[in-house]
Amino acid sequence: MKKILSIFVFLMMILSVSAVVQYIGQPIFPYIIFGNVNWNSQLLGGARIEISNANTGYSTVIDSNIDGYWQDDASNWLSNNAARPPVQFGDSIKVKTLDGCGSADTCEVTFTAFSTGNENSARKDLSVTGALLPKAEGESSGGGGGGGGGGGGGASVPQWVCQEWTACDSGTQTRICTQYQFTRKEKQDCVVSEPIVTPPVEEPKVPTEEPTTPTEPIEPIVPPEPESSLYAWLIGLIATIIGLFVWGKGFAGLIKYKLKQADKAEKAGNKELAKKYRATAEKMAKSVITNYMAGKYKK
Repeated sequence: MKKILSIFVFLMMILSVSAVVQYIGQPIFPYIIFGNVNWNSQLLGGARIEISNANTGYSTVIDSNIDGYWQDDASNWLSNNAARPPVQFGDSIKVKTLDGCGSADTCEVTFTAFSTGNENSARKDLSVTGALLPKAEGESSGGGGGGGGGGGGGASVPQWVCQEWTACDSGTQTRICTQYQFTRKEKQDCVVSEPIVTPPVEEPKVPTEEPTTPTEPIEPIVPPEPESSLYAWLIGLIATIIGLFVWGKGFAGLIKYKLKQADKAEKAGNKELAKKYRATAEKMAKSVITNYMAGKYKK
């Protein structure tokens, strides 16, 4: 009886899986279901995530990327009826990790589509601590319509193989580590050392001689030739004679003036004054040159 019941349940599962069809009704808005997979507080890439809709019987398995992130658009799922949207308000959606689920981990989350907090999309992060096991031979990840076995804890696993650290960028450097099909990204702080700048050696500057502009020869200033000494002597002699002549005439006139004054004083009866005028005239006329040039003063 138990065998018959098991066969019946198995056939019903096959029929329920084969019953999902492509939705052909009115277009619906995308409904994104997404999240991260954390393994021992590290984002885990390559983890298999099973997402299923209990109301349509559809399920799919996708992988998290190298950053431990996964997402799927429920509007592209199959449905149990071509006229029924693949996801609608009230559908019970389950998200489950198939890898790294330990005995004390919560490996699946169930929520109601389009409910409060999940109106336009739904974020469901998963955190596990169990051992990571390789995929079974022939088992594939991604795509739809399939399930997968859970990873058990306690098995020995090989060490993670890590790449070289990347160059320091904004105080952080990363590296990718792999184990089986799984990947995780490690980060650490770093310090960028300042490059040693060697000052350039300046080559000695060789002074360059600027071309000199030839200057025009300066013609010597030739002073005017001095006048003939004879010419100068004649000029001086003539000037002296003229000067003496003028001086003599003037002096002679003064003598005559004194004599006239003497005559006036004598006529006036002042013989003493007349005598004085004549004495002065006599003294002025003693010079031979004056006597010659002025003529006789008595005339």
